[in-house]
Amino acid sequence: MRIVCSISVVAILFHCQPLQAGLYLPAQPAQTPDLSSKGVKPIPFSLFRPNVLEDLLQIGSPQLPESKMRKGFLAARDHLQAKSRREELTEEEKVNLSGYLVRLRQYQEAVDLLTPVATRDCRNFMIFANLATAEQQAGQLERAVNHLEQALDVWPQEWQNLNAEQLRWYQQAEKYHLILVRHRWTQTRRSAPAQPGLDPLFVKDGQPVRYVGDGGQYEAGKINAVQQAKLPPDAMAIVQQLLIWLPDDTLLYWQFGELLNASGDTASAARVLDDCVWRRRLDAPDLKQHRQIVTEAAQSKSQESDLSSEPGEQASSSASAYSWLPDRNKLLVAGTIFALIVVILVYFQVREIRRRRAPLTRK
Repeated sequence: MRIVCSISVVAILFHCQPLQAGLYLPAQPAQTPDLSSKGVKPIPFSLFRPNVLEDLLQIGSPQLPESKMRKGFLAARDHLQAKSRREELTEEEKVNLSGYLVRLRQYQEAVDLLTPVATRDCRNFMIFANLATAEQQAGQLERAVNHLEQALDVWPQEWQNLNAEQLRWYQQAEKYHLILVRHRWTQTRRSAPAQPGLDPLFVKDGQPVRYVGDGGQYEAGKINAVQQAKLPPDAMAIVQQLLIWLPDDTLLYWQFGELLNASGDTASAARVLDDCVWRRRLDAPDLKQHRQIVTEAAQSKSQESDLSSEPGEQASSSASAYSWLPDRNKLLVAGTIFALIVVILVYFQVREIRRRRAPLTRK
């Protein structure tokens, strides 16, 4: 079973496609949902949170000890920056360098690198997309909107090392990213700052999805049919893809938690919403209320699962877990025998030392 899980992790985390949606880094293996001719499958939560999202967060974290991935990104950045000072970078290497800089949270450096390249004659969608991402993270939302639009305007029909299916998926992810950045830009232009809330990524008939149950109120593990219809089949994969691109984005992470809850996975949703409140310190009344509801439901379900086991099964399970340990009497006997062996060995060692010294004494 452990071997199968390991193979699954490798297959998902190191899918051999040469870019990541929204942030293009051809030199690194991509981390994406599972793309196939049958559609897109999201990465299982048990792999996504610890093996994808946490790793990406550690790349940008300067806290010691530095992760192995961060050290690799720093070394790659330094190498390309040395070539840049000699004015030897190719266009693809500039894409790579900008990707390393964004992952290391050096957003303005990435903006300064790509701005001179993103001219009217540029047809490289990666240049515009990486520049837009860097500008978004640097707080330059209007410029980010413009460059995301340009990335989609020059989107290619063919691209080296990418098939048509992959290009369609990344283009779709870019469109949702554009919705997100446009909304954030609109929010900044309001006279009064609004409470932190979910981005209207999924909209139908002009109305964004509301994660509520049949009674119109928020419920653990449920979403009503009208709201469910507003979610595309690949909503979870889309948000995962955007989080791979923007791992620090807490509002996006909150939306991920709401999707998990809507799918009935209250345990995973509780972990995500808990992260948003306590680890990422997002102060939003709706988030705190939803976290409490989902956490209580997840804890109740866990307790019911524990109680559902028969007492005999629990005792048998507990006993079998420690069946390999010897009992107390066996330990005492084994300890006594071991002590006797040690004493005997010491006795013979001392006798041998005395025997060797005896001739010297007689002389």
